[in-house]
Amino acid sequence: MRPVKLETDVLVLGGGSAGLCAAMSAREAGARVTLAYKAGGNATAVAAGGYAVVLPDAADDSMDRLMADALRSGTELVDQPLLRRLAERAYPAIERVTEWGVEFYRNEDGSYRRFRSGGHSVPRSLRCASGRGSDSYGVLFRRAGDEGVTMLKNALITQLLVKDGRVCGAAGMDGEGNPMMIAAKTVVLATGGMAALYEHTTTAPGLTGEGYILALEAGCRLRDMEFVQFMPTTLAAPPGLKGKLVNDTLRGEGAAILNKDGERFMERYDPVLKDVAARDILSAAIAKEVAAGRGSPMGGVYVDARHIPEKALLQSFGACKALRAAGIDPSRDLIEVVPAAHFSCGGVIIDVDCHTDVPGLYAVGEVAGGIHGANRLGATALTENVVFGQIAGQLAAEEAEKTPLPTGLTWDAPDRCADCLPDPETESMLTGSEKSIRHILWQYGGILRDAQGLTQGLVELGYLDRQLSELPTPNFVQQQKKRRLTQLVYLASLVLHSALRRTESRGCHTRTDFPDTDPEQGKSIILSLKH
Repeated sequence: MRPVKLETDVLVLGGGSAGLCAAMSAREAGARVTLAYKAGGNATAVAAGGYAVVLPDAADDSMDRLMADALRSGTELVDQPLLRRLAERAYPAIERVTEWGVEFYRNEDGSYRRFRSGGHSVPRSLRCASGRGSDSYGVLFRRAGDEGVTMLKNALITQLLVKDGRVCGAAGMDGEGNPMMIAAKTVVLATGGMAALYEHTTTAPGLTGEGYILALEAGCRLRDMEFVQFMPTTLAAPPGLKGKLVNDTLRGEGAAILNKDGERFMERYDPVLKDVAARDILSAAIAKEVAAGRGSPMGGVYVDARHIPEKALLQSFGACKALRAAGIDPSRDLIEVVPAAHFSCGGVIIDVDCHTDVPGLYAVGEVAGGIHGANRLGATALTENVVFGQIAGQLAAEEAEKTPLPTGLTWDAPDRCADCLPDPETESMLTGSEKSIRHILWQYGGILRDAQGLTQGLVELGYLDRQLSELPTPNFVQQQKKRRLTQLVYLASLVLHSALRRTESRGCHTRTDFPDTDPEQGKSIILSLKH
């Protein structure tokens, strides 16, 4: 082991668009910035590339209308000051990323082409001109490097360092498995969500939610962890494309949702929005159709886009060309889709300036909670990342300018490990444990939940936690992997505990034993280490 010790003004944890925007904003404010990101990718790189925004010249739209849509989708749990800030700063943020080089579909007159995403009452989503979020991610990543942000690739952060009640750095291991400790004046947590902790997911494998537990252990509170959104329409086949998004915007162009009998069933679940209903309503409806025996052969339903004009089809459905290459042509064939875990609506409690409960620590992007309440509108995640990323980066840099670099930081984890080779049996146990967590969450904390299943899931997670606690890890790398897995077991338990406590159905939390929304439960479930 070769211990690594680093110093920086602003430390950003997370390599998606939230982290990149925070890092660039901090650099522009004059700070030295280090960005550490783990292996496994990020949500921006695999996103559909949609950004929800109220355009200034949109006669049919307004800030109030966007907020009304979001409040309806997220019910009483939306933090309205956060939502208002998102709505008001969305357009300037989009203009900023356009200046950086992100391109969007345009109309013939040069104006932005608007698409309609799930849950929105009018078209207000801009889409990357390629139809892929990966292109916007590439623009942001290259620009951050050009701006002088120091990148720490494949770093695994397992602990935030706290001194005198203030977050002042982080520790873990670098990409080569060496112990790494980073002292920082301020830290921006932008580690993303936990959808990849489910067996079936739309997102990159790295989105497993460690950031929630890092924040909790440092003294932050979490909110609304039971609300995990499932993308209702992901490709069920062919195998090479399974899990790819069938964009909300395709339904916004007029695509229909059909069960195996060819019925457009969504009118029974949302008579107003029907096929462009919010994701929570559509996912639950699909699960109920499947449970009633009206599902497709792969356990889903069908999207019918055969009547959509070619240009609209290509612009609203990013995977269209790949699907055609695999032998399924949406212009002729029905598209079989299944729901998959997509987005974590809950997270770290923040204020409108991205401050957490702990001085020195900011949180931004999917790791933060409150903006979406019980369910997220389509195309708002990337908008959230660029809006709040820029806010967090600038304020973290301004705070760092007035804050001395911490001294005397210690981290004893490497001292407890022998410099020995990894144990194959331990490695097998660590790999198997993560698969078990993913299976448990999908089986018991999926779209449809009940007390019996949630309780059984907690029992199985408890058994897994005991197995991990007894696992010897004299090797440093395996010790850090074990710590991470212990955090993930804890995170999964928090989700199931919160879901068990919420004895109602609300947003993307659907209890089959409590199918109705209870007005008395219109408040967030708050979690902390003290409770």
